[in-house]
Amino acid sequence: MTMKKTFLVPAVAAMALLLTSHAFALKVMGEKVVKLESLDDYITCQSQSYAGEWCHEALKDWVKAHPRDAFKAGKLTRANMNHWVAVPFFAQAFEKRAGQCGDEDVSLALKSAFGLPPDYPVVQQAKTIAFNHCLKEMQSKFEGWAAEGSFEKANLCHELGKRGLSAAACRP
Repeated sequence: MTMKKTFLVPAVAAMALLLTSHAFALKVMGEKVVKLESLDDYITCQSQSYAGEWCHEALKDWVKAHPRDAFKAGKLTRANMNHWVAVPFFAQAFEKRAGQCGDEDVSLALKSAFGLPPDYPVVQQAKTIAFNHCLKEMQSKFEGWAAEGSFEKANLCHELGKRGLSAAACRP
């Protein structure tokens, strides 16, 4: 009998979720979000008790099927997860010439990524956005960020130097 009760609790929760599916259209299997039916479902997903990673994986699947939503997905991710997690979405948007260098979410995501160890893959994506797309608009920010810590210095000074630019923090 105990086994049936244990099984029924997740089943009842899943049924309740299905009954309220007209409020939002997340596809859930067990306790894991497996599919978003709209980009706005990501916000709903993050507001529920689901693990953020599940929502993020569902968002990556959404953007794979709807690449024009990459920039908006980056903004949503930056607002709901560690800022640097948004960088791959922004990188995809910039590749499609749909990025916006002046957007505050892009700035916050890049700053966060430059605070990571230089060998993290997301740092290279941040450098591509920063130096191939947004250097003119964000150069002064990069120079300031280089003074904020050792990872920022390691991630930014070499790239600034390659372009004949320097920041006080980068000078020996």
